[in-house]
Amino acid sequence: MISSNFIESLKSVNLKGKAPDYNFLDVIRKTDNENIISEWLAFLFDANKSGSPKPLKLFCEFLGIEFDDNELEIGREYTLDNRRRIDIIIKLKNAWIVIENKINSMECNEQTVDYEDKIVSEINGQNISLHYVYLKPTYNKSNPTNKKFKIMTYGELAEIWKGINSEDFTQTESYIYFSEFLKLINARYAMSKELQFDENTKLYIEFREQFYSAEKSFDSACQAVRDKLLNLLNAVFPNEEEWTIYARATYILFYKRSWGFDLHFEIGTWDWQRDYKNITFNRLIANDVQISYCLHAERKQSEIYGVKFKKIESNNSQLFSTEHYNFGNEENCISSLNAIAERLLEIKNSITPFIENAIKAT
Repeated sequence: MISSNFIESLKSVNLKGKAPDYNFLDVIRKTDNENIISEWLAFLFDANKSGSPKPLKLFCEFLGIEFDDNELEIGREYTLDNRRRIDIIIKLKNAWIVIENKINSMECNEQTVDYEDKIVSEINGQNISLHYVYLKPTYNKSNPTNKKFKIMTYGELAEIWKGINSEDFTQTESYIYFSEFLKLINARYAMSKELQFDENTKLYIEFREQFYSAEKSFDSACQAVRDKLLNLLNAVFPNEEEWTIYARATYILFYKRSWGFDLHFEIGTWDWQRDYKNITFNRLIANDVQISYCLHAERKQSEIYGVKFKKIESNNSQLFSTEHYNFGNEENCISSLNAIAERLLEIKNSITPFIENAIKAT
């Protein structure tokens, strides 16, 4: 028995869902790629490349470092004499900043201890202050082995950078590199939770058993509708008349075996209904189902019959079109299935002679 609370909760579901919030790394399929994020960060710290000293200036102020970029050097994958590599190193006139960037990882083999030992020996007594930063997403619970590394979260970085705007850049078009990085931080790494479920997901979790029960019943009903559809199609295109029916989830083909697979009638629900409404020939039960009727010559046959078939379609546009059907209840399912069968029977009787003649004339 479905509870009234469940029904009321369903009414509140956001049917559109949350729009995907893509960033540059998603586009190039490098989401959470620590190396690319470090490269991007180093780029923003370098005013000669990014067009603004402000990101590095505010970063230094957060660490309590006097900002002086007259002798600035920024290194990536800075290699030490033991072949270990520091993610980012920033060399100012009187201060060096060592940054260990951890996205979805943690320190291994006492990296931070090793980094300090090697950097101290590399400075060799020069009057340079050393600063160590362990940069990580807010949700990342890892900590550096070396307690001299200051833990800084991406949430804190986003906070100190939130006041930066396009006017802080020598070329306003360069601001896009900064704004996209800040967008990435806020969307992925400034969150306290590594995973965040939306309200639709939480509803599904709460009523998982009810959803499962309803889905099983729905699948069973959809299978019954599909079976009736295929029975009707077999009556319209009988095997004894040399017809073949090739049924898939989003399309169904009908052709005479003498024509070959590439010459056929076709009906389809097409991808947009599948993607946005989950409507296919396997799941036809819905209030509004759009089905398209087509005549196709494909692959090599397209070169021979393509123009002729297009002309046949054009001359019979009342048959080859997209129609709306209601499969919202039992009665409508039956009437819609019969309407599809009747349309296909009309197409078969009217158009088959044209195809046969076209084949004979070739």
